[in-house]
Amino acid sequence: MTSKKRPTWAEQNDKMREYYDHYWGFPLHNDHQLFELFSLEIFQAGLSWNGVWQKRAALRRAFADFQINRVAAMDHDDFLRLMRNRSIIRNQRKILATIHNAQAAQQIKRQRRIGFAEYCWQLVDNIPQPSPVGEGEDLPPQTVLSKRVSQQLHRDGFSGVGPVVAMSFLCASGMIDVRQQKNSKKC
Repeated sequence: MTSKKRPTWAEQNDKMREYYDHYWGFPLHNDHQLFELFSLEIFQAGLSWNGVWQKRAALRRAFADFQINRVAAMDHDDFLRLMRNRSIIRNQRKILATIHNAQAAQQIKRQRRIGFAEYCWQLVDNIPQPSPVGEGEDLPPQTVLSKRVSQQLHRDGFSGVGPVVAMSFLCASGMIDVRQQKNSKKC
């Protein structure tokens, strides 16, 4: 049996190995999957991806499986319920950003008649962008592209997405081609 060569961050535990082998850097084109990943990346800000990924199932339950319409409909009572939920990351700004971003995604759909996935891929000209570094080099926390994407997201009403979160989202969703980065650090 041949073992896969994974970067150090992906060797922390079985969940991280599974994430690297089956999720990280593979292009996503589904509204639901992209919104979930987008939201999880916001929850990661200031935390480890391992910790967020460990709470993925609880976050899915708490946020109606990240169904955009259901999250967008969450109200103050839902917010209070989420703030009391000990199984998730109870950060007020991140919870509010997730609800707000679902509403922003709905607004994009109404105004532009495109789904969240199509909107996201338009941010990178509808093709995976080349990695900003060579094989074995560490990915930077942000790039010119992630700054541009973050600014556009803010202009379009999204919150909680600075250039570092945008970079992580772009890498994880396959919008930046990181699968060639055999030993790179997670964006």
